[in-house]
Amino acid sequence: MKIWLPISLFFAMVSAVAFADSSTTNDLYHGGSYDGFDTSGASNTLANPLPGVIALSSASLSFATAYGVTPAYQVFSVSNSGAQAYGYTNSITYGAGASGWLTVNASTGSLAGAISQTHTATVSIAGLNPGIYYATNTVTVLSGSATNSPQTLVVSLAVNPTISVTAGGNGSITPSGTVTVPYGGTTNFVVTSTALYRICSIVTNGVVVPDALGLQTFTSQWQNVSATGSIAVAFELIGPYHTGGGYDGFDTSGASDTLANPLPGVIALSSASLSFATAYGVTPAYQVFSVSNSGAQAYGYTNSITYGAGASGWLTVNAAT
Repeated sequence: MKIWLPISLFFAMVSAVAFADSSTTNDLYHGGSYDGFDTSGASNTLANPLPGVIALSSASLSFATAYGVTPAYQVFSVSNSGAQAYGYTNSITYGAGASGWLTVNASTGSLAGAISQTHTATVSIAGLNPGIYYATNTVTVLSGSATNSPQTLVVSLAVNPTISVTAGGNGSITPSGTVTVPYGGTTNFVVTSTALYRICSIVTNGVVVPDALGLQTFTSQWQNVSATGSIAVAFELIGPYHTGGGYDGFDTSGASDTLANPLPGVIALSSASLSFATAYGVTPAYQVFSVSNSGAQAYGYTNSITYGAGASGWLTVNAAT
């Protein structure tokens, strides 16, 4: 027997089935049980919501800065990717080396389902030597419920050493100024004099580098740099005032080009010997030689003559001094 239903009644039944099915797949709340469902949402409340879930925007934060320079703050967020609300706290523990250098604001938070909160991580380098430091920020639920409490955020801080680099006139060192080197890293400094000058001193951390003296170019390599330091370079004019002397100042006009500590003078003869030859009874022509000072400090001198076997008094040197 066939039963005919009015069309309006048929569509009402289909609509009722559709609305009943839709109540089982409502985003965060699916899996929980409702106390009822109304398309207006008036009675759309969970009798048994799913627990909250802690979701961090990042698993780690990395700070790097030069010694004595405070780095910029960084941010991270905590989100509730579950349904049930919870309150939480941020607590910090430190690795070896130093503590107290990290601050997280706000220190606590409260999140409903699908809500997030941003936190600021700030670093203080006061009292920190060059080095690499670690801390862990732990997010722990204090009220409500989260299935994955606690969660951790690892924070690293690299305080990199600096080197003060200076050079006197008539040359250069590259790089120069305040140079930052990654902690434990390697760097080179290239020293170059200008024309007619050379290196008279390179001092690194208060110690003279003897290998560089008298050169016009030199490379100073720093390895495994783990502390602040300094390198200072000076140059001198090539000539009698070579390494070991010290100027009281230098002006390109020469007006103040005087040595505070000149090197000793050096006797240099134009020849090691003179030879005369003549016929019996004939006086040979005179010969000359020169005495030069190839050092820096002035000196006075005298010529004195000694004779071999046979005869004496036949040689005269003028001037005698």
